[in-house]
Amino acid sequence: ASAPQQLALLPWLRERAQTHADWARAQGAVLEVQGAPDLQAWVDVHALQRVVDNLLANAVHHAPGPIVLQARPAQTAGRVRITVLDRGPGIPSDQLDAVFEPFNRLDAARTPGQGVGSGLGLAIARQLAQQHGWQVGLQAREGGGLMAWVEVPQSPSV
Repeated sequence: ASAPQQLALLPWLRERAQTHADWARAQGAVLEVQGAPDLQAWVDVHALQRVVDNLLANAVHHAPGPIVLQARPAQTAGRVRITVLDRGPGIPSDQLDAVFEPFNRLDAARTPGQGVGSGLGLAIARQLAQQHGWQVGLQAREGGGLMAWVEVPQSPSV
């Protein structure tokens, strides 16, 4: 793992969205970035990139349409929450935890007729997050769709 460093989140999220824009568009998704311009995180950037890319890929894969990448202060003091918001079919609430298990795929429900994906993306995201002391989760959105998030420290030793 690389050493944690200070990261300006909004420009970094714009960069992630830019990196994935063509692929997302080909899948019928449009990426938008929102957040406070001065928000900082203290992270292993490579690990965070893998986590966020996995959450984003999951959204694009299952939820064509608008997808929002958002950075904002978390409810926990000293932490920031990076969120991927989609308006796809969502995941039944009793399955939200199960999708983090390796090879557990809900493709039948989420993407009819598309047996794509290893079922490892979210498991990798959770494992990386745990290794770095971050929280990661999924929850249903009001009005349909899914909110995937990771919470990371804003500064050292939080």
